[in-house]
Amino acid sequence: MHDPNSLREQARRCRALSKTAVEPEVIEQLRVWAVDLAEEADQAERHEVERERLTEKVEDAVLN
Repeated sequence: MHDPNSLREQARRCRALSKTAVEPEVIEQLRVWAVDLAEEADQAERHEVERERLTEKVEDAVLN
């Protein structure tokens, strides 16, 4: 799983490049990557939160 912050930075780079690109195909591909990377960042964040919750549950179960 990738770092959500790194993925968001890559998405930002794609959006910035899409604003300076000239070729329509390149602009569209950069936009697709930006969306995909942002979605992957969201998924990675959700995964981290879920992992933290499970870790807390396990720690509680062990301590009690």
